[in-house]
Amino acid sequence: MYHMGDHSDSEVQNFKSSMVINVVVDEQSTVRNKAPDHCVDTKAINLDSHTPPPFQFSLIYRFRKEIEKFWYLVDDLMGAAGSKLEKVLGDQFPEGERYFGLENFGNTCYCNSVLQALYFCVPFREQLLEYYGDGKNPGDVEENLLTCLAELFMQISTQKKKTGVIAPKRFVQRVKKENEIFRGYMHQDAHEFLNFLLNDLVDILEKETSKDPAGSLSPPEKMGNGPHGGQVNGAKKEPIVTWVHKSFQGILTNETRCLRCETVTARDETFLDLSLDIEQNSSITSCLKNFSSTETLNAEDKFFCDKCCSLQEAQKRMKIKKPPHILVIHLKRFKYMEQQGRYKKLSYRVVFPLELKLTNTMEDADSEYSLFAVVVHVGSGPNHGHYVSLVKSHNHWLFFDDENVEMIEESAVHTAFGSAQEYAGNTDHGYILFYESLTSNSS
Repeated sequence: MYHMGDHSDSEVQNFKSSMVINVVVDEQSTVRNKAPDHCVDTKAINLDSHTPPPFQFSLIYRFRKEIEKFWYLVDDLMGAAGSKLEKVLGDQFPEGERYFGLENFGNTCYCNSVLQALYFCVPFREQLLEYYGDGKNPGDVEENLLTCLAELFMQISTQKKKTGVIAPKRFVQRVKKENEIFRGYMHQDAHEFLNFLLNDLVDILEKETSKDPAGSLSPPEKMGNGPHGGQVNGAKKEPIVTWVHKSFQGILTNETRCLRCETVTARDETFLDLSLDIEQNSSITSCLKNFSSTETLNAEDKFFCDKCCSLQEAQKRMKIKKPPHILVIHLKRFKYMEQQGRYKKLSYRVVFPLELKLTNTMEDADSEYSLFAVVVHVGSGPNHGHYVSLVKSHNHWLFFDDENVEMIEESAVHTAFGSAQEYAGNTDHGYILFYESLTSNSS
């Protein structure tokens, strides 16, 4: 039985039609070789109130045995898929690399897709593994989201096998314990999860640094989430920059020019990802230009100019002052429709290049980026669907769909651009893009 948080039958068949299984299985069950009683759909075997109880039991027992055989077959197929990936890569299989799928606990595809993107964000992974192996005694460290994530990444990276499936049970349990939004089995937002995760990691690292000022983390810099600066006992306190900041954080400059006195007021604020409005048949470059376009403030939106000491018409513009090493772009595909009183998914076709140049958004020279991961939302609406991720590793593109890992052609990434027409059959849409800087000035 499919849950609201999972993809519908039709969407799965459109996205992946390799196998059709006419068995109704509860995806919440984590025990694959034993089907609990509530997994059995009596309608599927035509049981009704007139069926004698012993015969009902006999049919259910046989049905459960068939489900057990089915999950044994799935386990075999998973192993075959892993060996198939190794055969495809052959001698080109990267030394020391691991390609592992992640088990889905009912509706955790939003989590799995983001985790795969972060695992193949090499600077982040290396810092996390270094943190894990920093000589900390596990008994002395209180479990939190950071320790659970570090343990999961270490578990993947130290596997003897090159491919396989891992159950991130401890990490998922911690996520649900830390944030009630992710409890239950409703459909979740992958971007909301990514935002929560990165900010929580930052909070943990900042607290650890405060307790251990002489630790190995970065010295204080003028970088923190949101507007800069702060006052503590009359003195300005500079936020601490962690290795999470160093990977993902950039600086935006919000410039406002008074149209009467021409005075420019600038305010810096930091970001871990950029959320961009999208339009039909557009591109990331055009979306970034719109993000940095000039907006006129007039009528009820006039700007209070400190020099004029009054409300004045002004022009406002947002620019990227300092680009991050890892640029995360979130495409706003879920829009609230006031007339309908609900959210709608925008299936717009938005082209994202494999190599991106930040132009018309920088105060200084252009920055070049290379795409290495895409979190894709599969489905026609905001309240249901599925998440998968496309990842570039050692010049190979891989497709991660929970437990399944496959090698794909680079051209397959283009299928996640979106739909040129609103009601097209394609429901695979790029949602979160991960770019790594090719230039040294952002690192």
